[in-house]
Amino acid sequence: MFFANIPTTTTPTTPASDPQIDLIVERLNNSQGLDDLIISLDAFTELQLPSTIKHRTGSVLVPILSQLLRAEYGDENVAQRVLSVLIDLCDAKNSLTFLSEPSNFEVLLECLGHKNILVQIHTIQLLTSLLHYHREKVEQLLLSCNLGLRRLMDIVAVGDQVHVKVRNDMLSLLNALTKNNDRIKEFMSFSQGFELLFDIIDQEQSAGQLCLDCLDLAKNLLSDNSVTKKMFAQSPVVSRLPDLISTGLLVPPSSTSASAASDPDPTRNMGVNGRTSDEVLTRCRYTIDLVLELLSCM
Repeated sequence: MFFANIPTTTTPTTPASDPQIDLIVERLNNSQGLDDLIISLDAFTELQLPSTIKHRTGSVLVPILSQLLRAEYGDENVAQRVLSVLIDLCDAKNSLTFLSEPSNFEVLLECLGHKNILVQIHTIQLLTSLLHYHREKVEQLLLSCNLGLRRLMDIVAVGDQVHVKVRNDMLSLLNALTKNNDRIKEFMSFSQGFELLFDIIDQEQSAGQLCLDCLDLAKNLLSDNSVTKKMFAQSPVVSRLPDLISTGLLVPPSSTSASAASDPDPTRNMGVNGRTSDEVLTRCRYTIDLVLELLSCM
């Protein structure tokens, strides 16, 4: 049996759960190979049951899934499904069960290096859920794990080599991590975090939601931290701030007028232009916030 070495259970029962879940738990414990495991994990995912019922099985399922993830995280089919079920089970109690074993968190970080896009997306989603329920514990583990935060930053740094959703989701996670923790702010700043963010802004031609997310993250790094403000002031990226304010509308007025004159429906692009103008105003506001953060430490 695949889980013959698990000391805590033989055929676990969860009286408060659903019989269908009990059957799946039994199948997981008696699986003869990866194919059996995949079938069992798919069966759990397809269950049409309230989340509260699924959560009750966490005390039994989370240790099983954690061991499976540690043993088979290199198999993308298994890793993707295990992560999906863990996300489904995630609540305050079950997430603490997962985090109580530090090796679970280390394997989760290993999953970020997977080539499979769904594995990466599910990993970031699970990290985000764990952070939501146990912020201090996750922050502590990230700071204590070997290259913990660095692995998160590397996902953003590789640019075009990573799927755009993976990069965007990771930026959102980093944004959440830098809200209040000074050690995380300082680690990212010392690890050329400002240069990384402004390189992404350049790649995006200073436009779009990704550019705004990078500026918002930069503002988080500076907020209420004199160390990061001094580092930013000494960084070469400071010289790029004026361009972000002075660029103006991304579509030159002349070209806009010309296209409007030749378009039989002049209202066609009003929504797009409105969104573009909003993005520019927000970008300028975020950039001014960065300048004000710098001025506050002088």
